[in-house]
Amino acid sequence: MAMWSTACRRVMRARPIPIALGCPPRPMELVTRLDGQKTASKSSLSASTGGSPHPPLPMREAERPERPERPERLFIQVDLELRAHQPAVLKSYAWFLEEVARILEVGVLVSEGEEEPHKVRKTLLKPVFAHSKHRVQYEMRTYYWVIQLSRLTQSTRDTYLEYVQRNLPEGVSMVVRNHEIRPLPQAILNDLRKRETPEASSSG
Repeated sequence: MAMWSTACRRVMRARPIPIALGCPPRPMELVTRLDGQKTASKSSLSASTGGSPHPPLPMREAERPERPERPERLFIQVDLELRAHQPAVLKSYAWFLEEVARILEVGVLVSEGEEEPHKVRKTLLKPVFAHSKHRVQYEMRTYYWVIQLSRLTQSTRDTYLEYVQRNLPEGVSMVVRNHEIRPLPQAILNDLRKRETPEASSSG
């Protein structure tokens, strides 16, 4: 009991160490090696290296090869088909898509949905087994909404889809259909030029 009281007195007499919240602890002034010798402090090391504890970097770094830039794809139209089981959630999310398109200055051609749902009915046995005459019918209702966006670049389309799909509510699915503008293949261009050449010669 006496030893315990003596230890408590030492702890109470010990001087508290102030700790600043949110600030890292100050570095040790001296670093002691295993053999007991004292080395220079970190402040002196930083002063000798110009204020930085790290060694200086080489003047010239290895040059990285430049990647060739790909031409940006163009989309004349992007169709978004939304499906949900609750019409209120579907209309709210469709309004959200229109607002995002307005902020990003994306043209909206069509934004409409059907009032009546698509119904699918299935008749199954009421119990797990036996009593085949006792059946029950289930009905699944799905509401649809279509939004058509016009004249998008690849970067704008990717930004728009990533933002709206991250905020996709539960129970709502999205189907994306892209209408991309592509140049004609070289074989078709050569065929068209061959057809235009005799017409020009006959007219001359």
